[in-house]
Amino acid sequence: MTTYLYEAPSSRSRQALATQWRRAEAVGLAIDEAFTERGADDADRGRLPVHDKLKAGDTLVVSAIGSLGESYTEISDVIRDLMRRRICLRSINDNLTFDGRIVDAGKQASRDSLIAFAAAAAEVEKTAKRAAEERQALVEELSAPEPIARDRQGPVLQFGVVAAQLCALAVAAFLVSFVSPKLTRNSPAASSLQMAELDRQRVEESAPPLASFREMQGERPATGVAKTEQGTASQAGASQLAGDRNNQEASNDAQPSLGLSPEREREIFSTVGDWRSARVKNASFPVAPGALVPRAVHLAIFPRRLIAHEAGLRGYRFIVAGQRIAVVDPASRRIVAILNGQREG
Repeated sequence: MTTYLYEAPSSRSRQALATQWRRAEAVGLAIDEAFTERGADDADRGRLPVHDKLKAGDTLVVSAIGSLGESYTEISDVIRDLMRRRICLRSINDNLTFDGRIVDAGKQASRDSLIAFAAAAAEVEKTAKRAAEERQALVEELSAPEPIARDRQGPVLQFGVVAAQLCALAVAAFLVSFVSPKLTRNSPAASSLQMAELDRQRVEESAPPLASFREMQGERPATGVAKTEQGTASQAGASQLAGDRNNQEASNDAQPSLGLSPEREREIFSTVGDWRSARVKNASFPVAPGALVPRAVHLAIFPRRLIAHEAGLRGYRFIVAGQRIAVVDPASRRIVAILNGQREG
């Protein structure tokens, strides 16, 4: 008689397996061998990795009934198969034992009813957990500032601050030129030489704002009245602002490189590829990088556990089409990357 320990695969499978091993020994179970991964054939057939090793009279220990599958049908089928093979199943977290060696019909009926209840409870728990993670991811997305909007406002705010400073300097120079000559010319002690000196100082004081404005805009000094100079500077500032916006929009439209390996893409697909809210059937638009997703198509939010391991997914949403995941920019609704969930070969 052999006792096997099985733990569902996760990003922390080694730590979880060691923890469940210690918990099993704490309740008096002597573990002979442990498993945590499913093979390609086992995953497709809904079988456990220890399926071929289990024999009548053996004991299979799991952390929870939900680790045997993702749905009620899958979990109940796995447990009933173990019972038909006369194998004992122990769940540590649920504190449940299903003994396949029972021959009494009444006890078998009670056991089968408990199997159905445990499988249904496990599916409800998994569904509630996925819904909570999706709501948490939605809250994080809504509370986080939009990087695209922040980047576009940066040049506009900077230009506004510079324009306000220049306007303040121009107003100060105008007030000085309007008030100072009247005071000096109406003074009986002022001589013609002093008046000329004051006029020269007034011109020098009013020159720096216009010179600095031309230096910032990269223009040559133009001849003419003050209104013509101010109009030329305003046109140059508007041209610079338009160029900054065009450069910013061009950089935003560039497709980012997620840098994910094919194995990592398949892992992401195995996590969110079966989400009904993200799946698109018979797409009327091309599912390819650069394509636009219509407004009527719902964009799903990546769960928080994926964003914690893949920071490149933060700020994006996705749809599932066949065996592919399309990563979408929610602001422009443009597909920026395609994750392939189908195994090569």
